[in-house]
Amino acid sequence: MSQISDKQALLQGSQVDLNYLSTNGYLNVMKKEDYDQAVLDVSNLGQMNVQMLNETSEARAAAATLAKDEGHTHSILFHLEGRDKQEAELQRLEVERAAAAKEQSDVVALDSKIKDLIQKKSITDRMVPYDGEYLSLTGLGVLTLNDLNVRNYRVSDMEFSSFVEERMETLGELHSIAQNGGLQENSLKSRFPEAVYSQLWNVSIGLAKLQADQNQINQRFLLALGALQHFGSTLDNKMMAAEIMTSMSTRPSQSS
Repeated sequence: MSQISDKQALLQGSQVDLNYLSTNGYLNVMKKEDYDQAVLDVSNLGQMNVQMLNETSEARAAAATLAKDEGHTHSILFHLEGRDKQEAELQRLEVERAAAAKEQSDVVALDSKIKDLIQKKSITDRMVPYDGEYLSLTGLGVLTLNDLNVRNYRVSDMEFSSFVEERMETLGELHSIAQNGGLQENSLKSRFPEAVYSQLWNVSIGLAKLQADQNQINQRFLLALGALQHFGSTLDNKMMAAEIMTSMSTRPSQSS
């Protein structure tokens, strides 16, 4: 299990052991053709992110048009129009409502597909080849491996209390990064709803790793991003550049 976790080349093992680990939820096992298909699916993630931007833009345009036309039907001018014209506008409004609902539904469906691909990428990135198949640890497998490491502390010179302290410190750091990353993602998503979901998380985790007050980091990032707005580039590229600038501006406080 440790070799799988470290993505090392695996020695030939017992098929019974692998079957046991897989059956009991410790291992993800993929046949080569399934792995190849998963990698192919994940390769479309960038294209789907672009599609997401386009569909989000179309959904917003449809919603804006609908809001404008709905506002007109509540105006005094609408009530002064002839009955035939009113009915025609109301019929057009129903068509626009259906179109806006479909656009929003398409965005939700595509967002779900992108999240599935991100999860699939997370699995395939951790996989190692073995005997014509690909293996990776499940969440349960990772936790179990941690427990096994605790049991194996006796073979090292490290005191158990030191081992536990080191392990808890690592888990605490990971929990802090995840928590801060979630806060950063929520903040950035509200400010940049057009941003690609996966890119938001990449930037948010990067910011969460910085050892400083997260509110200050968020403000520094926004200032850096604002300074880049006049450059002719995509929002994704500007966000990556702003993350680097934020990281560099945070280093002095880390060393002090």
